[in-house]
Amino acid sequence: MTTVLDDNVHVFAVDGTSDDLDYPIKQCFVDADFVQKHNLISINSINWARVMVQTVHHFYAYFQMCRSCDQEVEIVVPTGAMGNITAGCIANMMGLPVKFVSTVNVNDIVDRALKQGDFSMADKVIPTSSNSMDIQVPYNFERILYLFSGHDSTLVARLMREFEATGKTVVPKNLLDKLKAVMRSYSVTEADTLLAMRTCWEENQYLLCPHTAVAAFYHMAQESSCLRVCVATAAAAKFPEAVEKAGLLPQPTPELQALDSMPTKYQDMEQGQDWEAMLRTKIQSVHSK
Repeated sequence: MTTVLDDNVHVFAVDGTSDDLDYPIKQCFVDADFVQKHNLISINSINWARVMVQTVHHFYAYFQMCRSCDQEVEIVVPTGAMGNITAGCIANMMGLPVKFVSTVNVNDIVDRALKQGDFSMADKVIPTSSNSMDIQVPYNFERILYLFSGHDSTLVARLMREFEATGKTVVPKNLLDKLKAVMRSYSVTEADTLLAMRTCWEENQYLLCPHTAVAAFYHMAQESSCLRVCVATAAAAKFPEAVEKAGLLPQPTPELQALDSMPTKYQDMEQGQDWEAMLRTKIQSVHSK
């Protein structure tokens, strides 16, 4: 992204985690007057439209596995902010006969929430090869709670206020039981992520990205067979360090290699700075032109 030099593209390089950046972005979006004044929109799963479009992917995956539409299909989703699996839950509520497995790395807040109702942040984010899933605050969980609580906004607001104030909350058992009827979770270690990458290459000559490998390891670990889809998230060429760590040879594309020699343009967001203020200032500056 830093190689895009066009005047209408503004890139920030963040000295922190995805969670660190999500909070100031969310603060901009919850300011309704600011959003309306500057016509803000997001292309990640903060935006409902992103989730809505991903719902179609689950229908497509189902029909690839079961054209007769008479069996249940298990869809395994590498999970970070829970946008994709939220889309899957909506597909399920629309009548699609699917169940889900939310696979995460050692940053396992989603795994603990779905197994025990323990929605609590760990002491720190642990860096992994599947770094887009190194998340402590899966913000779409709020949407999932809303869906499965029968749109009980009062309950969801109470749970999320508690989480934002203390870093933890407990999903009520009756609500958790409804979640468990549609999805379950599975946590994968860094070693097993790399093992899945090696195994897939040795057996299929297919190079997995480390995020997809988290889902693939779940599949490899299952003794029972069923109609199952593992969602793939990215090209392995984007993660040469992880490929090498798995003992495999990176396969960079010419397009990715060309990025190394391109000029860059970005603004640093450093620890200690007011990131929300920086975002608002940039947005106001762009909108005033």
